[in-house]
Amino acid sequence: MPIVIFFAVVFIGILIGLLLYGKSDEKTDNHDSNSFYIKSVRLIDSLQSGENAGVENLLASIMEEDSEKKEIYVIFGNVLREKGYIAEAIKVHKSVLHRPGLPNEFKGWALGSLAEDFRLAGMLDRAVRTYQDAFNLNPEHTGLLKRYAHLCKQVGDYDKLLSLMNVMAKGKLLNDEKYRMEVAFIYNELGEKALKGGEFVKAESNFKKALKLNSRVYPAYLNLAKLALEKREKRGVAQKHLEELFRQVPDKAFLGMELYLQISPQQFEELCHSLLNRNAEDWRTRLHLSHYYVQQDRPDSAFPELIEAMKSMPHVLLIHQEIWKFLMLYPDRRKDLKEYAIQTDKIMVFNAPFMCVSCRYKSSEFLWKCPSCFGWNTFVESKI
Repeated sequence: MPIVIFFAVVFIGILIGLLLYGKSDEKTDNHDSNSFYIKSVRLIDSLQSGENAGVENLLASIMEEDSEKKEIYVIFGNVLREKGYIAEAIKVHKSVLHRPGLPNEFKGWALGSLAEDFRLAGMLDRAVRTYQDAFNLNPEHTGLLKRYAHLCKQVGDYDKLLSLMNVMAKGKLLNDEKYRMEVAFIYNELGEKALKGGEFVKAESNFKKALKLNSRVYPAYLNLAKLALEKREKRGVAQKHLEELFRQVPDKAFLGMELYLQISPQQFEELCHSLLNRNAEDWRTRLHLSHYYVQQDRPDSAFPELIEAMKSMPHVLLIHQEIWKFLMLYPDRRKDLKEYAIQTDKIMVFNAPFMCVSCRYKSSEFLWKCPSCFGWNTFVESKI
């Protein structure tokens, strides 16, 4: 029997039983009421944490204990949503909100549940409005606050997200390091928005606020370099921002390589060697250096970098594609082809994309904001 039919039968059966046997509120003593709320909290916590084992039995137990409480309907709607029956969940939560005389705290909770229904249904505008109404009624509800902030990330409302983060900080929901990183990325997003709108002063201010909060917010360095070029400042200003990126976050240096080559080609080789001295496994820097050598028509220097890159990350398809391009560009270099064949004979080649450590979303390119869970700085690649 499908889970929704099961719950519907139980739910309707209890209501019919109440009509037949005339159960009244007077039969629910304080002990029963406390038990009801304890079980309700347990059920909500289980749903929010994704631990759905035993949820059906717990809900049935609550409904048998006291089925006339309005909280039952909100919980029932949440279970429907978690099981994928979103339209039904919306109907249940709306029916609860139509009741007269609801306390503000309860109404805020029910609105928060309805807002989550709208979000999962893809009705993001309605979800935003409903979350705002819920937050206004129940601003101290931590779960509601977190879900509202998550939605703001999803829709890109970073001004509102920043204000919610400030509320979270006052409620001590985030440790200092995590809070500063989150807020720093929000300022970077606000800076990018201002940059697109031509508001250079505002953009620069936001990028610098981001780096002041956390010096490892690497997109801010890139954006400051781009902003310097947009403002037609001296190229040395943009170069300085990129060099700071390489110094503070060397594992993300590849993001600024092409721009640095445009700005200061005469220093590019030296830069690459300095990065490789810090990390010989930096295969992306080796690819960029190989490109540079090819442009300089220095194949004897280019090919060894490609081979070293392949040794570092043999499963990355991009490296092999670059080697193939090189061999087609220099078809007479038989010794290089032989060396490549020897090296590939030792490895298993497969494509391993970037992956979000929070939600396991995979991407063929590096992203600093996950399009699935909307987390920042969550993508990694591992050597297999």
